[in-house]
Amino acid sequence: MRNAILAILLCTANAICAQAPQWRTLMSNYDYTNAITLLNTQIDSLYAVRDTAGTIALLKEKVTCQKNLHKFQEAIGTLEEIMLLGENNAPILASLGECHRLNGNNNAAILFYNLATEMAPDNLFFLIQKANLQYRMEDYNGSISSGRRVLRRDSIPAMMSLIGNSFSKLELNDSALVYYSAVYEGQRNDYRTLEKISRIFLERKMYDTVLVMANEFLQYDSTNIVINPIKGLVLYNMKKWDEAYDLFRRSVEYGCDKSSGYYYMGLCKMGKMEHHIADDCFVMAQNEDPHIAENTDFLYNRAY
Repeated sequence: MRNAILAILLCTANAICAQAPQWRTLMSNYDYTNAITLLNTQIDSLYAVRDTAGTIALLKEKVTCQKNLHKFQEAIGTLEEIMLLGENNAPILASLGECHRLNGNNNAAILFYNLATEMAPDNLFFLIQKANLQYRMEDYNGSISSGRRVLRRDSIPAMMSLIGNSFSKLELNDSALVYYSAVYEGQRNDYRTLEKISRIFLERKMYDTVLVMANEFLQYDSTNIVINPIKGLVLYNMKKWDEAYDLFRRSVEYGCDKSSGYYYMGLCKMGKMEHHIADDCFVMAQNEDPHIAENTDFLYNRAY
């Protein structure tokens, strides 16, 4: 009798092994729907012979298929099934967090990411996911804390930038500058970080500093549609009307936001007391974006 049972188990296992390449082939061909159908059949067979380890392995493959089909709620159910079978580790918890996040339930997601990071406190991937989620949930202090834990292990520029963004949201610009500067120091072609640094300096009216940084950057990327308008804004604030006008005109040609470009061209001509040309620029700005007429500064300058 015992030998007969072993023979049945071996036959079942052999059958499953023979079928395995089929569902893996389906997955490699992105045919996740049929892969799930085949996996379900095999999972039922493994349940019948109480092969817990084999069942869990196939359920994980099923989760992958469900996530790729954006069936996140179904993936959550499969992951919970895995946990009921006894596998309750950090990767499973993190996967639950990811599925809840993708399904739009950030509160549940952060709960599982917290559990995953408590269980595996040195896992950078889990910490990074948690920090990003905390930022999206506007828990900026939490994002800073998680991000710093990551940086103690590895100086990842994206995490430095995230911490800088969190400090910026908290209006702690001195601290934000520390992290933005560290990112920019290692990545001089990162115009998005230079933009963030420039915005802080512009608020402090540190025009010379921004001008130097913009000029250095534009030596290597002369047509950048983000940094050129920033340089134009500096020149405008320094009352260098002609230089600013020419730069905004070129920026429009490069492909920057036309409504904003024409608006500042108009402001430059206002500074030169060339009001007819200024009004023409304001008209072009409004033609590009009618919503600009909802801006009180625009309306004031147009009326003037």
